[in-house]
Amino acid sequence: MHLKKINTGKWTWYIADENYLSLATDDIQSLIDDRTVYKRGSRTLVFRKDDVFFKYDDIVYHNWFRKLRYSLSCRAKKEYFSAQLVQKSGFKAYHPIGFACFGSSCIFVSREVKNCETLTDFCLRAPGNEFFRIWGAYLGKLLDGRLYFPDFHTGNIMYSEEDQDFVHIDLYGVKPVWFLSSAMKFRMVSNHIARVIEILSLEQIFTVLQSAGFVKEHGEYLDFLKKFSKSNTAGREKIRQYIAAE
Repeated sequence: MHLKKINTGKWTWYIADENYLSLATDDIQSLIDDRTVYKRGSRTLVFRKDDVFFKYDDIVYHNWFRKLRYSLSCRAKKEYFSAQLVQKSGFKAYHPIGFACFGSSCIFVSREVKNCETLTDFCLRAPGNEFFRIWGAYLGKLLDGRLYFPDFHTGNIMYSEEDQDFVHIDLYGVKPVWFLSSAMKFRMVSNHIARVIEILSLEQIFTVLQSAGFVKEHGEYLDFLKKFSKSNTAGREKIRQYIAAE
């Protein structure tokens, strides 16, 4: 989709959807409604206006070379094209509208993902066993694919219970690979379960990973848990007790 370039003074906007050209502004504060702020960090602000999500990054680089490199290829631009890459690879992602850049600051803009909640939040609602097989089957498709997700935790995947469908968000850094190596798969899966390992039972997580084809039998799962606990503090005591009981 063609990106229309709009200079508003300080900021340069690139917007693909003509219905959203009016978003381009130098007055960023006019877009922000404190009632719709989802994340407020020291350098990052995620907020919504109507049906549009904004992720504003104000990054300070003390190294002049990194600052120059970033200004030439901003983070929001990379996230925009990562979202397109994920969609072209056959997986659902938030719909990117465009991005804006001003020095080392940037804004990524996407449409709101409706009728979904994060996988983390859905797991808190004690879903039935069938969900873990659905989740595992989807995870298996990703692990059989040719995309590496560096930030693959369950807060970055939305789930629609009605549609039994998954939508990816926060896709900065996703890259195509010839194949996913065993080390890449281990990092992705470890990152994937880290936020839910204290929420779910280890048997439920086994169902997910077995349905994904990541582990074939229980012994292989125990080996994975041992390796996982060496590099992750999440669930470490829970895993120790689980292994000791076997």
